Amino acid sequence: MSWFSRNVTNIPAPMSPRMAKIFVVLSLFTLALGLSALFLYDGATRLFYVVAFTAMSTANLLWSIGSLQSDPQRSLQMRAAMRPFALLMLITLPVAAWLVLFGQ
Repeated sequence: MSWFSRNVTNIPAPMSPRMAKIFVVLSLFTLALGLSALFLYDGATRLFYVVAFTAMSTANLLWSIGSLQSDPQRSLQMRAAMRPFALLMLITLPVAAWLVLFGQ
């Protein structure tokens, strides 16, 4: 089994209910932080920053809410739905950091 299939394509394990609730709060904070870029940046920096932080928040919300589901099938579906958002975040976050640090 390769690193890619083990760490990227697998559905993440459910979190404990306490950790999932903490992640919901942190995800909402991260979403607010990402949306603040609408007022702080312009151009490509704004685009990549908002997309990266929104994708990160959405992925974490799906993972944590999926972990809180009592129905195992629904939990699995929600945790599986977070993978495209996590991949989008992994692509856009380094670009956003590069633009913030080194300019456009």
